[in-house]
Amino acid sequence: MTKDLNKLFTEAKANVKKGGGGPAPTKAAPSKAQLDALSAAQAQLAQKNWSDCMGTIAAMAESEFAAAKLVLAQCEDTGGLILEAAGDARVAQKYAEEEINADVKKKADELLARLANDTPSIVVVVPKTIDSVEIKIDGVVLPQDKADKPIPHNPGKATIEVSGKKGPYPYSFKSTEAFDRGERITVTATDDKSNNSAVLQCILNARTPSDVNT
Repeated sequence: MTKDLNKLFTEAKANVKKGGGGPAPTKAAPSKAQLDALSAAQAQLAQKNWSDCMGTIAAMAESEFAAAKLVLAQCEDTGGLILEAAGDARVAQKYAEEEINADVKKKADELLARLANDTPSIVVVVPKTIDSVEIKIDGVVLPQDKADKPIPHNPGKATIEVSGKKGPYPYSFKSTEAFDRGERITVTATDDKSNNSAVLQCILNARTPSDVNT
């Protein structure tokens, strides 16, 4: 595998010379130690050992190159970290262009195209009767302009929380949703038991009719 990668870099340089003035690689070729580490990571990936594969690549992060970034993205994809995989595949594309590495560039393009289809998304629909809305996914507040739009998420589970006011009463909704690769789920934030309890609590605690509206 190391010989194959060395051959790719050698061929890339030779093609530049044959082209007579074509763009030269702007990134240095990886060292033998880096290529050996890359081969080890590829072997771990072949065994579906994506965690150790990621660790092997991360150990040489200070000297990144296209093929390593591509393998890191493949490891993350195997582990279900689709969003992270897409980010590293885009970096692999960039590095491949700088290295004039057409093979890695093609593989990164193909991986990104597949990840685009595999990435799950969540759409949170909030009733129009709710004011002062705040939406959280896994504890992270969703920007207002992202409401009602698909939010990319890794496969697995997500906790959706919605808070606000329904008339004079506090409103809350919480749900944990499970989804797989490529799924797009829509979560409608309807009244749940906790929200109903909050309203009832306001009524039960009121001493006068005016207290209900405070």
